Amino acid sequence: MACPPHEPSSVSIRKKKAVGGAIVFVRQCFDCYAQVGGSVPISRVPNPAVVEWFIHHHQPQPNSKRREYLARFKKPDWKRLRSQVLERDGYECQSCGAAATEVHHLTYERFESERLSDLTASCRECNMLEREQRITRGVLGV
Repeated sequence: MACPPHEPSSVSIRKKKAVGGAIVFVRQCFDCYAQVGGSVPISRVPNPAVVEWFIHHHQPQPNSKRREYLARFKKPDWKRLRSQVLERDGYECQSCGAAATEVHHLTYERFESERLSDLTASCRECNMLEREQRITRGVLGV
């Protein structure tokens, strides 16, 4: 049963799992169960302590392969290699020519023992675009 314009007394904030597993807070009418409006900023949730506990304990944890991947970028040899690649490419994105702030893997064949030729300087936008394309190819096979 629809009840617009949702009586304020029947609308409450609840937690909701979003796409990708993240937790968001939304307003929901408990008469018709419809979501009312968009997500609610954490600062507007009545009990911030509950929100912080919930977020800390319910966020998806990276699997061991992802943790290993992320740990690579904290190692001193990676930081040195990253600097060499950025200097070699003149801090310029090799795809679009914008200022490069990231280093992109052209191949993961030698991950953790990369050669300079395996890497290229990239801006954040181009690096994210390539990552999305790689994931799409892996998932859809296109």
